[in-house]
Amino acid sequence: MGATIRMALASPTLRVDIVDGIAAMDMVREWGVSGVPTVVIDDRISVEGPARDDTLLDFLLHAGDDTNPLPAAASVPFSSCGRLG
Repeated sequence: MGATIRMALASPTLRVDIVDGIAAMDMVREWGVSGVPTVVIDDRISVEGPARDDTLLDFLLHAGDDTNPLPAAASVPFSSCGRLG
């Protein structure tokens, strides 16, 4: 999550909202979140579970330019990063 916040601080066009999934269950259902952390980009791309800084940057670059290929994200078991139930 720290990388996401750092990217938002460095960019005048990127906005980051940190949401408590328990308090905002409507958003959890809307985005289909099943694990934490989850990063949702432009309401259409989501990265679920811990992700490396360069992976998040690749997803952001894809969101801004659809000609960039969508990167593949490594999957991390939710038991190591929490789970919403």
